[in-house]
Amino acid sequence: MEALLLRREPFGGVLAERDGTKVSFLNHSGFEIAYALARGWSEDEIIGHIRAKFDVPDLDLVKDDIKKFRQMLSNVKEWDTGEGIWEDLSENNGPRSIPALSAPLDLYWEITSRCNLLCRHCYNESGVRNVEPSLEQVRSVVNELSTMKLRSIGISGGEPLIRQDLRTIVEWLRPLTLSLVLATNGTLIDEESVVWLGEMIDEVNLSLDAGNREAYEEFRGRRGSFDKCLRGLDLLVKREVPVIIQTTISRFNVDALDEIADLVIGRGAAAWVVRLPVFSGRAVRNAGDFLSRKELVAREPVLSEIRRKYQSKLTDLQIGVNFMWSYQEPYTYVQREDRVVSCAAGTVGVLLTADGRLAPCPLFSGTDFRSAVVWDNSFLKEWKTSRCLQAMRSLRLHQFRQCFHCAQFKVKCSGGCRAKSYLSGDLYATDPDCGYVGRR
Repeated sequence: MEALLLRREPFGGVLAERDGTKVSFLNHSGFEIAYALARGWSEDEIIGHIRAKFDVPDLDLVKDDIKKFRQMLSNVKEWDTGEGIWEDLSENNGPRSIPALSAPLDLYWEITSRCNLLCRHCYNESGVRNVEPSLEQVRSVVNELSTMKLRSIGISGGEPLIRQDLRTIVEWLRPLTLSLVLATNGTLIDEESVVWLGEMIDEVNLSLDAGNREAYEEFRGRRGSFDKCLRGLDLLVKREVPVIIQTTISRFNVDALDEIADLVIGRGAAAWVVRLPVFSGRAVRNAGDFLSRKELVAREPVLSEIRRKYQSKLTDLQIGVNFMWSYQEPYTYVQREDRVVSCAAGTVGVLLTADGRLAPCPLFSGTDFRSAVVWDNSFLKEWKTSRCLQAMRSLRLHQFRQCFHCAQFKVKCSGGCRAKSYLSGDLYATDPDCGYVGRR
């Protein structure tokens, strides 16, 4: 149980991986059993506890539940993902939506829209716009969350280190969460800031989109930024702060991924995540800088070779083209029953934008699919009641139309990314990266 977070909720409770993404929603008796197992109670003690709290006509059912929970706790990696986050087992197809948690497990917070770079792929168009919460507004959210325990808080922007008061904000957020993560371009990290970052930040996501100065600075839009980025990386590694390098594939780097890999490994980064672009914000205007879907599919063997060559040298390496199977296997039509479909966005995680609105995840940042402003002590109210988050908790399989009858739905993708579908014009459309789009 040391690797799990157990939190009581109005409907029972939630059990989540501390260092992962797996989540299980529990009813009231399930929470009590998990709570008892976490404290090492014997089976007889657990049965007595359950009998004292609930009307239990059949003790064998309690024994079965205890056995199931022991098995579940010993096989966290086998938990369902995606749609399996919420069991929909009742005869009338169960609840119409996933219940709202008392607070998110994972919070992504854009604490500023300002940025010292002008990256070609920036999904929320960070730059010179001075939109950010005051310290008083930050404090109002911190106060609302002060009695909650979050699994993770990710601090992003813009560039968080552009704020002179970032240390104060980090000090406020640190007690709220098991994991505090900073997303940065690294160029503003210096000998002074790296000391307190090393004391309070658990992990840094550092963006690095090229392995040489010319390509990096053309893509990032600022001369002199490459050396500053590497200086920041070196300072973090020297302080033994785990660094995950984030790279977005583009025409600036697709033929030089080995160069980036050598730099990442040579400089001591812990992991490397190579992403495909999301066409939002500045990436839309710069679409020509990125590969088409057809080009990406053709490059998959190259990406697979990069993964083969370097994965043993990093704690984690993520690279590849999603939905590749949909370009290689025929669409298979199946009959299936309707059910609730879950996405972590809006159910266990949420984004707080620099202008104070909640969105299901960071990819919705630049859209109108957001809540009202939360600075007036209404973060938890909007978390539970805003239409955009309620919509994410009420997704039903039949709404996905083509996905509804796809044999690969649960096996491979659980419907793909709702944000990308929304950016393409329809929250319920098939993920635009899927090769089955438009064909049956």
